[in-house]
Parts: sequence; structure tokens; C-alpha cells
Amino acid sequence: MPRTSSRGSSASAETVVALATPPGPSLRAVVRLSGPGAAEIARGVPGAVLRRAPRTYTREDLVEIHLPGSPPLVEALLRDLVARGARPARPGEFTLRAFLNGRIDLVQAEAVEQLISAEGEEELRAALGQLGGGLSGPIARLESGLLDLAADAEAALDFPEEDLELVPLEAARRRAGTLREAVRALRAESAPCRAPGGRPVAALFGPANAGKSSLFNALAGADALVSPVAGTTRDVLAADLERPLPLRLLDAAGVGEGGAAGPAAEAERRAREAACGADLVLFVVDASDWARAVPLEPRGAPVLLVVNKCDLVPGDAARAGFAAREAALVSARTGEGLEALREALGRMLGASGSAGGRFRLNLRQRAALLDAEAALDRAAEAEGLELAALDLRAALAALAALSGRDAGEELLDRVFSRFCLGK
Repeated sequence: MPRTSSRGSSASAETVVALATPPGPSLRAVVRLSGPGAAEIARGVPGAVLRRAPRTYTREDLVEIHLPGSPPLVEALLRDLVARGARPARPGEFTLRAFLNGRIDLVQAEAVEQLISAEGEEELRAALGQLGGGLSGPIARLESGLLDLAADAEAALDFPEEDLELVPLEAARRRAGTLREAVRALRAESAPCRAPGGRPVAALFGPANAGKSSLFNALAGADALVSPVAGTTRDVLAADLERPLPLRLLDAAGVGEGGAAGPAAEAERRAREAACGADLVLFVVDASDWARAVPLEPRGAPVLLVVNKCDLVPGDAARAGFAAREAALVSARTGEGLEALREALGRMLGASGSAGGRFRLNLRQRAALLDAEAALDRAAEAEGLELAALDLRAALAALAALSGRDAGEELLDRVFSRFCLGK
């Protein structure tokens, strides 16, 4: 089913053009046009190959022009095609048109980017599987089951006086729980997309003023500005570590203060997003206030509790209490416990980094699955059918955002702006 968007439509009036091969000198280059005027614009151009809609990648008339990979020659051809009426394509616009015209869904569209950036056989295999619909199929089945349950719940609420075989609350809860377990199973088959270079990612996360930035500096040998004033970190910082193994370490704003607005709210959103997409979360708390860790833990990633400023905690009894929670005791100021923390990172990320996954989920996809799981979890425990129906709608919205069935303009901009030209 073709989709529509203000960025384009299933019957776009524009024809776009871009270089489809990497820029720079090469033996051969491919220039691609897509749109209703592709055949006419490319008429008479040597090396042009025409494929008619809808049997093309974009489901539009598509022309590929093969020529020697001389940058001046390629630039001259692109200028000529634009002069004939083509518009330079935006990043990812060919794949966007394939999505808008129903050739692929959003999961498959994002798999194109993963395929291009794959740095190993495992990542390549996962991207190819997702491009072929390996992840889209389970998501579609989840959506179908959730739609059936939501429809039954809505009918029970809309027509309570009718003599119909409607879903009782207990049955709705049970079915929501079954769907929740299916989402969990899908996540269990998935691994995060790696950072550039294929490094696993560890994210520092926790309340403000727990010493995360000081710990970031101590582990990374960095010099990020630190302050005793809470909330001074705003953006996500990153550093590549080589010990105990090659990994990427992230530092972000503190979370959980409540009432955040403006830049502070955006900083907290980015911190949670970074933690959600990490292979491992280092939940950093102040040794004098470690109980605050409990309600703030992010969903979906393994968590290692790191109790910082342990040099300020006197007595063996307190330290034994931390150890009972399998916490790592460190002091970013004195260096105490840093080597033990590095060893824990090596154990946990070494296993994570070597473990494969049937699917590779980017941060957006992981967050959407987690949102769907949380909504279904609430529906499975709902006190009434009305509340269950609300949570079922929230789960449907999360899955619709994942598949692109209900993708808004902002989401499409965010997804396709990461693509390179010509894809």
C-alpha cells in the first residue's frame, strides 16, 4: 500500500538524480534517476538503462547511467541532467521513495543503511536478513495480534449492552501478557547496532552529581569539564577506550530530578536514549545516596551498579552492603576500584561483543520495542478494561512507529537524513 508524506508521495511529480556509487575516481560510476520524467530526461544519454515502474526499487521509472568513474565527467553529467529537469536527490531519497511507494517498510529501509555500514560478516548477515523481511514478519504478526485484541477490547467498551461474545478483562490481560512475551522474545534475538568501528558501547547513567563526568575522565583519560554543581553536563560525550577491550564509553546528563524543562529536559532525553541503545549501562550513584538507583534504571540493557565516591564512605559494613548488591565500588578522585571496574567491563562487554543476534536493532528500533513491551506489561496488569484498552493503543502506536505504518514527517526526516546520497 503506497504511503504519503509531505516529503513526497506515491506519485511524486519530481524526478530526482544522484550518484549511486562512492564519489571519487573509479573504474566505473553509476548515476541514478527516479521519477516520472526519468526516461525523457535521460533520452539520448550513452550508457542509460531504463526500468519501468512498478518493477523497480522505487516503484517509479528508474534510469541508471553507467560511465567511467572520472569525477569531472560525473559532475558534467549531473549538471546536464539537472538542466534537463531533474532535481538533485536528498540523502536517502531513493530508499524513502521505495518506502513511501510500499516497496519496503521502515525496518527494511533502515536495514539498507545497516547494510552499507556493516563491518563484519555477522552485521552483514543480520542486515541482509532484515532487508529481506526477517524482522518485518515478526513485527507484522505482533501488530496483527495486537490489533485483534485492541478491537475486541474496544468493542466490549463500545457495545456493553449487546449480546456479543466480548473479551473479559482476565482474557484481555492474558492475551496482552502473551504478546508481551513475544516482544521480549524478539528483543532476546536482537543485538544493538554497533558504534562506528564495531565497538560495543557502555553508557554512564544515573542521577545528577554522582560523579559520572569525573569517572568518564578517569576511565577515558579525557578532560571533560566537571563541576560540583548538579546538572552541568548537557550533551552526550563519547570516547573510544582500548582497555580492557576496544569499546565506546558515553557520558550524559543526570536524570530523575523531576520538573526538567527546556535544555535540561532535552539533555535528560538524550541521556536516556544513549542508555537505551548501549550494550551495557554503568549506573553511577553517589556512595552517600546509592538507594536512588532503584527507580531510575533504564529498560532493556544490562546494568552494572557503580558506587562512586567510595572514599567518602567509612567503615567495612557499608562497603559489604554495596558488595552484596554486586556493585562496583570506585573513586574517580583517588582511582580506587578503577582496575576492578575495567575487569568487569571486559567480562560483561567481552561476552556481549562476541554474542551474535539474529537481528541488529538501532537505537530507535530498540526504544520502540521497549515502549511496546512496557505498554503491554501495563495492559497485562490493568485494573479495568478501559485502562487496558489505553495501554493497547500505546503498544500499537509503538509498533506502528517501528514498522513505519504510521510514520510522521519528523520520524522520516530523522531516519533518512542519515543515509548517504544516491541511496
